[in-house]
Amino acid sequence: MPAAPALRRVDYEDFRLVVEGAGGEYRASVVESPAGESAAPETIRWSSPAEWPHRESDVRRVGASLFDAFVSGQIRDLYRASIALTKERHSGLRLKLLIDPPELARAPWELLYDGQNRCYLGLSSKTPIVRHPKVPQAVEPLRVEPPLRILGLIANPREPGLPSLDVAKERKLIDTALAEAKKTGLVEVRWLDGGTWEDLQKAMWQRWHVFHFCGHGDYDAQAGEGYLLLEDAEGRAHRLAATDLGLLLRGEGDVRLAVLNSCKGAVGDTSASSSSTAGALVRAGMGGVVAMQNPISDQAALTFARVMYLAIASGLPLDAAVSSARVAMKLEHVAPIEWWTPVLHMRSTDGALFSVPSSSAVSHPEIPGMEYLGPDLDRRLERALARRRRQRRLLYSWMLAPIPLLGFLMATPVSSDLMSADIEASGATFTLSSERELFSDLPRLQSFSASGFRQVLLPGAAFPLRPGPDQEARVTAVAADVGSWISLQPWTLPGGSEITWDHPRGAGAGEYALSVAAGAGRSFHLGLVFRIRLSRFGAAPELHDYGDSSAMELVTSDTSLNLVLQLQQPAMMREPRLTVDSLQMLRQGFNDAGPLAESTVLTARVHFDGRDTVLDATHLGLTGLHQADMDKVRLIDRGIAFTISGSVKRITIGGKALAFPSRLQWRIREQPLSLWLGALTYTLILLVGVLSSRRSHVSRATAK
Repeated sequence: MPAAPALRRVDYEDFRLVVEGAGGEYRASVVESPAGESAAPETIRWSSPAEWPHRESDVRRVGASLFDAFVSGQIRDLYRASIALTKERHSGLRLKLLIDPPELARAPWELLYDGQNRCYLGLSSKTPIVRHPKVPQAVEPLRVEPPLRILGLIANPREPGLPSLDVAKERKLIDTALAEAKKTGLVEVRWLDGGTWEDLQKAMWQRWHVFHFCGHGDYDAQAGEGYLLLEDAEGRAHRLAATDLGLLLRGEGDVRLAVLNSCKGAVGDTSASSSSTAGALVRAGMGGVVAMQNPISDQAALTFARVMYLAIASGLPLDAAVSSARVAMKLEHVAPIEWWTPVLHMRSTDGALFSVPSSSAVSHPEIPGMEYLGPDLDRRLERALARRRRQRRLLYSWMLAPIPLLGFLMATPVSSDLMSADIEASGATFTLSSERELFSDLPRLQSFSASGFRQVLLPGAAFPLRPGPDQEARVTAVAADVGSWISLQPWTLPGGSEITWDHPRGAGAGEYALSVAAGAGRSFHLGLVFRIRLSRFGAAPELHDYGDSSAMELVTSDTSLNLVLQLQQPAMMREPRLTVDSLQMLRQGFNDAGPLAESTVLTARVHFDGRDTVLDATHLGLTGLHQADMDKVRLIDRGIAFTISGSVKRITIGGKALAFPSRLQWRIREQPLSLWLGALTYTLILLVGVLSSRRSHVSRATAK
């Protein structure tokens, strides 16, 4: 069994603040405090907010404005000095507010917020806030042997325009709140079957300690008094003035505490109604009245009733009990913010309405609400609020996390995106990504000229030949008749080889230039078939009959191997599918101004970012290709045609770069499923975070 907890025992000293005046100009003075009294009233100008605050920032702002306005000048000095004195004496400071102007009686004084110490006075067990009437004498404590007897009345009159109450629900709300306390004999609750004043009068023939009312109330401006709506014999609405209610409760019975709970269906100015009714009950001799200055939710009302009644039955003073209940509301209900809704009007000097000589509460630490009655209440609140702030910061961080990420995705283009293009060009230079074989179909040539090689091995020669110092490294071969030809044998080129196909200006039909940079020491073969005129190193051509198969071998130097080819049937020449890492469609030349780079593009259709761009003799640059597929490579009358597709880092058309899609656009287009899954995962985690932040403190607060 859990160890019995110690109850909080705090001796309070009074800080009595009197506020008088009207019309927005008021006088405030301290008539009693541990540090003394005011030498002269402080003149204060203040106007109530246009509407009740709901958000935490608005609640704090209203509370700070009240504190800064009415706890100012000498009053603030006395307050700070009183706090210091009570701290030294290990006691608390009870703020007793004697508010005379009616418009200020409706102000949310329970929200007083000390900006210097960053705390709400009403949420600290050391600084309870009490609305104190100007009455000649206090109420002596009533000796109570548990259980604390509570009489409940739910008035649900039938009246046009008056919302109907769910009587069963209202009863269940309080019964649920006090279920554990009833089992242990700490409290007893009885509900009146009827809702008339006669039913209430008969009930007062027995002894009750607390009157709990659920129903409607309003304010009679002509009578200057609040009233509750009870029922008559026919179930219609019957007005019971606050003074008459006080007569029933105090004249006919010995009730010391009244709790007036306005539900969410309350009509009229609930703040004025509850305040006036509560004040009249206190003046009628009631020791304390707790009224709601705002409609209150069911869950918040349940928490308040559970903790407050348990605290009173355990022997805590009324103001300490209300403070404990406020803390419970603050910790267990994040939104809406309702802990300041209950208003305590108290006639008792020390809050001790009941003298409880012995209580079994400490023997039942498992009762929900007992954790708010211990001496560590303020530390519990500080820890819980700090934990909630951490959770809120973490939640806000998670909520804001997508913003910089989305901004980055929207602001930065993809570094590589997919494109495809059908291109016809008079020339093209490309670099192979990996080893490839060229000329697998052995195209036939009418003639060729090769230069830039290191050595050549001619058919029938025992040793390769190298050009002399005064000779040009050039070999030419021409078919002597229609039955003879030169064939390109299969060439295997390593990755990184640079190949240039070109159909130069002024070249004849079927005449092309081929340049291969594959590194030094590479051997390439050409077939010489039948009658061939062969010239080597600039010598005169010689006619040779090589029969039906003779091979010539060219061995490359560290420069490019350059060939000029005259194909018999250019359209029949095909290259296998290639993978390339770069593609250039520029022809280098010279003019009077110096070096010249001329575009070789004849026509092109570029498909990129979901759209097609058609070019006609315009420069096209593709930068950052990597393992792009080069397919359907073929020779045409004016040059070379091919299809290329793959990722690219930069595309320029006519010298102007195409705008790449943002990373976000790219993901929406290319990876929509993963994007939706990511968004769904983020939303689920966010919902879990919101729910856990709302409920985690409740589970901790009620942990046994």
